[in-house]
Amino acid sequence: MDKLILAAVCLALGAALLTGKGTRLIAGKKAEKNEGYNLGAISRMMGIVLLAAAACFLGIYLTGVFRPKLLTAAQSIFGLILAALGIFSILFINKSPRFRA
Repeated sequence: MDKLILAAVCLALGAALLTGKGTRLIAGKKAEKNEGYNLGAISRMMGIVLLAAAACFLGIYLTGVFRPKLLTAAQSIFGLILAALGIFSILFINKSPRFRA
Protein backbone atom coordinates (compact mmCIF):
# COMPACT_ATOMS: atom_id res chain seq x y z
CA MET A 1 0.00 0.00 0.00
CA ASP A 2 2.91 2.34 0.68
CA LYS A 3 4.08 2.04 -2.94
CA LEU A 4 0.67 3.19 -4.13
CA ILE A 5 0.86 6.26 -1.88
CA LEU A 6 4.36 7.05 -3.16
CA ALA A 7 3.12 6.69 -6.74
CA ALA A 8 0.25 9.11 -6.05
CA VAL A 9 2.58 11.67 -4.45
CA CYS A 10 5.08 11.42 -7.32
CA LEU A 11 2.24 11.71 -9.82
CA ALA A 12 0.85 14.84 -8.15
CA LEU A 13 4.25 16.53 -7.83
CA GLY A 14 5.23 15.48 -11.35
CA ALA A 15 2.04 16.94 -12.80
CA ALA A 16 2.58 20.20 -10.89
CA LEU A 17 6.17 20.49 -12.10
CA LEU A 18 5.33 19.49 -15.65
CA THR A 19 2.74 22.24 -15.99
CA GLY A 20 5.21 24.83 -14.67
CA LYS A 21 3.33 25.51 -11.44
CA GLY A 22 6.09 24.11 -9.26
CA THR A 23 8.99 26.40 -10.13
CA ARG A 24 8.82 27.83 -6.61
CA LEU A 25 9.65 24.36 -5.29
CA ILE A 26 12.86 24.40 -7.32
CA ALA A 27 13.76 28.07 -6.89
CA GLY A 28 13.92 28.08 -3.11
CA LYS A 29 14.40 31.25 -1.07
CA LYS A 30 17.52 32.80 -2.61
CA ALA A 31 16.52 34.12 -6.03
CA GLU A 32 19.94 35.65 -6.76
CA LYS A 33 21.47 32.18 -6.66
CA ASN A 34 19.15 30.92 -9.42
CA GLU A 35 19.72 33.73 -11.93
CA GLY A 36 21.84 31.58 -14.24
CA TYR A 37 19.31 28.78 -14.57
CA ASN A 38 16.20 28.23 -16.68
CA LEU A 39 13.80 27.19 -13.93
CA GLY A 40 10.99 26.39 -16.36
CA ALA A 41 13.11 23.82 -18.21
CA ILE A 42 14.37 22.30 -14.96
CA SER A 43 10.80 22.13 -13.68
CA ARG A 44 9.59 20.29 -16.79
CA MET A 45 12.52 17.85 -16.66
CA MET A 46 11.92 17.06 -12.99
CA GLY A 47 8.21 16.61 -13.76
CA ILE A 48 9.10 13.96 -16.33
CA VAL A 49 11.45 12.26 -13.84
CA LEU A 50 8.75 12.21 -11.15
CA LEU A 51 6.18 10.78 -13.57
CA ALA A 52 8.65 8.01 -14.44
CA ALA A 53 9.21 7.39 -10.72
CA ALA A 54 5.44 7.17 -10.23
CA ALA A 55 5.28 4.57 -13.01
CA CYS A 56 8.03 2.54 -11.29
CA PHE A 57 6.27 2.65 -7.91
CA LEU A 58 3.00 1.68 -9.56
CA GLY A 59 4.77 -1.22 -11.30
CA ILE A 60 6.12 -2.45 -7.96
CA TYR A 61 2.68 -2.19 -6.37
CA LEU A 62 0.91 -3.99 -9.22
CA THR A 63 3.53 -6.74 -9.24
CA GLY A 64 2.95 -7.28 -5.53
CA VAL A 65 -0.81 -7.47 -6.05
CA PHE A 66 -0.94 -9.71 -9.12
CA ARG A 67 2.35 -11.66 -8.93
CA PRO A 68 3.51 -11.82 -5.29
CA LYS A 69 6.23 -14.38 -6.10
CA LEU A 70 7.95 -11.84 -8.37
CA LEU A 71 7.81 -8.97 -5.88
CA THR A 72 11.45 -9.17 -4.79
CA ALA A 73 12.69 -9.27 -8.38
CA ALA A 74 10.38 -6.40 -9.37
CA GLN A 75 11.57 -4.29 -6.45
CA SER A 76 15.17 -4.91 -7.46
CA ILE A 77 14.63 -4.10 -11.12
CA PHE A 78 12.47 -1.03 -10.54
CA GLY A 79 14.85 0.11 -7.78
CA LEU A 80 17.76 -0.02 -10.20
CA ILE A 81 15.72 1.88 -12.77
CA LEU A 82 14.88 4.55 -10.19
CA ALA A 83 18.51 4.88 -9.11
CA ALA A 84 19.74 5.14 -12.70
CA LEU A 85 17.00 7.66 -13.50
CA GLY A 86 17.95 9.81 -10.51
CA ILE A 87 21.67 9.76 -11.29
CA PHE A 88 21.13 10.42 -14.99
CA SER A 89 18.72 13.31 -14.39
CA ILE A 90 21.05 15.03 -11.91
CA LEU A 91 24.02 14.71 -14.26
CA PHE A 92 21.98 15.79 -17.28
CA ILE A 93 20.58 18.88 -15.58
CA ASN A 94 23.99 19.92 -14.26
CA LYS A 95 25.91 19.40 -17.51
CA SER A 96 23.44 20.37 -20.23
CA PRO A 97 23.51 23.98 -21.50
CA ARG A 98 19.77 23.69 -22.12
CA PHE A 99 19.08 24.42 -18.46
CA ARG A 100 21.23 27.56 -18.32
CA ALA A 101 19.56 30.93 -18.81
